[in-house]
Amino acid sequence: MTVRDIGTGSRSARERIDAACALIAHPLLTATSQPEEFSLVRLHAPALRSMFKMLLGYNLVVEASFARLSKGPVTADAPARPARRHDSSGFTP
Repeated sequence: MTVRDIGTGSRSARERIDAACALIAHPLLTATSQPEEFSLVRLHAPALRSMFKMLLGYNLVVEASFARLSKGPVTADAPARPARRHDSSGFTP
């Protein structure tokens, strides 16, 4: 392994981190609204897709003009999550 290989791998890892951060901050990226972040997401789509699926259970859809990060469906055995007010009290009729 040469010094050049290490630099390229490090740059690629940094790009994947930047792309993941952009998706978390803006779950819907478009080619027109965030072109730099969108191009990084497209470049690293396979790695990002598997990372988000494995670590968080999120789905990443990357098309020609947009990238969308979304939560996966809730499982049947997941605990109930009722709606709450900002002070943690429940809603009443």
